[in-house]
Amino acid sequence: MQRERSFPRLLKSILLGWLLPLALALVIVQLIVYRETSIPGLAPRPATGLQQLTTESDLQARFAQDVGHPRLLLLISPT
Repeated sequence: MQRERSFPRLLKSILLGWLLPLALALVIVQLIVYRETSIPGLAPRPATGLQQLTTESDLQARFAQDVGHPRLLLLISPT
């Protein structure tokens, strides 16, 4: 009988003592990571718009400047 009463108490102490603080910590970390990577203005963003690149070194410089950001490269042939 005593064992049956202590199990819910043990379960409650595990839930409140470990799982709830762990879940709360994970949510806080996720919000911080989201804020640092997703909210405009907090993370540096590359310049928008089309830019004409005439040499290979121009292309290399632009790619080096935007490390960590997605890039879209549009190649148009004159012929």
